[in-house]
Amino acid sequence: MLVVDAQRSTTTHGLSFRKGKDGPEQDLLNWFLEQKVISVPKGYNLTVFREPRLPSGFPDLVFVVWKDAIARHWTSDRARLTAMDLRIMHFLGNEGPTSVEEMRMIFSPSVEDRLDLLAEAQMVRASGDIWRARSLNSTFAASRIIAVEAKINAWKGALDQAHLNTWFASESCILVPRIPRNSDLLHAASERGVHVLAKEDEATIKIKRPVRCGPKSYVSWLLNDWAWRASNAIGAVSG
Repeated sequence: MLVVDAQRSTTTHGLSFRKGKDGPEQDLLNWFLEQKVISVPKGYNLTVFREPRLPSGFPDLVFVVWKDAIARHWTSDRARLTAMDLRIMHFLGNEGPTSVEEMRMIFSPSVEDRLDLLAEAQMVRASGDIWRARSLNSTFAASRIIAVEAKINAWKGALDQAHLNTWFASESCILVPRIPRNSDLLHAASERGVHVLAKEDEATIKIKRPVRCGPKSYVSWLLNDWAWRASNAIGAVSG
């Protein structure tokens, strides 16, 4: 498991963090990281980001489980891609083959420059004026992206942030010391598609082995690529 945060950051382009404050919530997060909450099978890597800066805020923890066999074939050109490039990639993946003219109207008149970068990174290809994304089986290594928000009390704020995290995460959770008595926490979380993890009940923090998920937004792509870049920065995988 590779943990990346403000103290152990890398030179990964576009990745920055908020420094966590000491206190009960940090203690809870530290305890959580010490637990083997994710069973990572052979051939997979686990990268954990602590309070990464995302367009939607600073989630406390983001776990990215990703398949090494996919990422090891990526070229160094991919490390040059920006958030806008990955936004275009996500668009093509969702919308299918699209003309340059249409993408100029959606993104910018200079979209062809970004498409060329994506092509050099072997993520898209062109057939005349039409561009299409290459298969996720070769371009997206993440099997699961799990966001965690910790809260000692006043869990409603954490639930709001956890719900927001479903924009990019395949699973979003809030972590609490215990389930408050006579609380509607579990019901409110279920309605928002959020899991509740409690320190007092270790069975609730066991997360099943990775299953394949697709990118939910361009932020999913960002986390996917940051996990690969962070590992490359310490020589953990070949580029």
